[in-house]
Amino acid sequence: VPGCNGLIKAERLSGGASQETYRLTVSTLDGEKLLAMRRSPGGQVLEKTAQHPGLEVEALLMESARSVGVPEPEVYHVLSEKDGLGDGFIMEWLEG
Repeated sequence: VPGCNGLIKAERLSGGASQETYRLTVSTLDGEKLLAMRRSPGGQVLEKTAQHPGLEVEALLMESARSVGVPEPEVYHVLSEKDGLGDGFIMEWLEG
């Protein structure tokens, strides 16, 4: 996330039948910013299949849709193994 200085708060949200969703509050050069993180249950690294291509593909599809004008949140980061958080991504927080 551009200008991010650190994590202030992470709150796991209820719901999400197959993925975990968190509301993150981060400190930036411009003040506090809300983000969302979607990740696999328990932070697992899941096997990718044709039926379940994974959260990285979901993030890429969201960014592709956004690039042609579909109202989608901006994806800031796709989690990698070095992040130690499992499969997932961090995106702009949108209310509703």
